[in-house]
Amino acid sequence: MTQPDKTELATLAILLALSLATAWGVRRVDAGNAKRRAADMLFPRTEGGWEAAEPLDPPTPPPLHCESWRASWYGPGYHGKVTARGWRTPKGQPHHRERFDQGAMTAAHKSLPFGTMLHVRARNGNSVDVEINDRGPYIRGRHLDLSRAAMAALDGIEAGVIHVEACW
Repeated sequence: MTQPDKTELATLAILLALSLATAWGVRRVDAGNAKRRAADMLFPRTEGGWEAAEPLDPPTPPPLHCESWRASWYGPGYHGKVTARGWRTPKGQPHHRERFDQGAMTAAHKSLPFGTMLHVRARNGNSVDVEINDRGPYIRGRHLDLSRAAMAALDGIEAGVIHVEACW
């Protein structure tokens, strides 16, 4: 008796696979039918159309770092002047100088990276999200300079300096 060659072995393997697949009830389906069945598993059909499956839980955000600070505000004397961020080049756009806008939700900090988003909450319960786009304040005991709009949202314009909790 001679040993089977590679072609014969391959043929036997294919026949064995087909017979096992038939025994297990596996059948060939067209790609469109398979896509419809996958969609039916995710979004079961109802009489009126499609029914959404259970929503997935949103991803858990990373823990925030929070600190208690004294915040002041600045605006009229600096409105329209170039910020410390200076040249800013958003992807796909030409170079331009970023200018301070007292109506925007921005802030100045001595060391946080430009573009850092802070969630700032005042003791009165008001809160605002601001972006770091400038450097300052340069007065001892103050940690954050808010734009006029951000301080107004915290209801601190008249006080001038308020205690806040900043998280990033």
